[in-house]
Amino acid sequence: MMVVLRWNGTGTTIAGITSSAGSANNKLNTPYDIKLDNELNLYIADAVNCRIQKYLRDNLTGITIAGSAGSGCGASSTKLIYPAALLRYPNGDMYITDRENNRIQFWPNGANNSTTIAGMTGKYRKQEYVHYHTYYFVWQCFLQVSVEM
Repeated sequence: MMVVLRWNGTGTTIAGITSSAGSANNKLNTPYDIKLDNELNLYIADAVNCRIQKYLRDNLTGITIAGSAGSGCGASSTKLIYPAALLRYPNGDMYITDRENNRIQFWPNGANNSTTIAGMTGKYRKQEYVHYHTYYFVWQCFLQVSVEM
């Protein structure tokens, strides 16, 4: 699926372009996870584009706030490969499951790079094991924050 829809009986595209994947700021390619903030801005883990996009409320053009903005995927602290889940704190800091790098990245609000807080960059023989544990870690963070808020 290439778009994120808001339910209204027929569906309204609020991010991306129906049936048109791409890397432009108004397009997505395999969105994996979404979050909303208190101002109803939308945050999307845009997996194939290796980035986290922020869509301001009622705006169809996204802003890359983590990962690559057209410069490709990678394993450095400024890049992601297939971000699959994100946890966003009210202050804007994010934890991102960087799936193909087998790591969890802490991305401070407004920063141009991240810090690895769990996992290690690279592929392992038991990649499924690493993926399971990185997803589990993100959900544990989510549950902890939800309970404390």
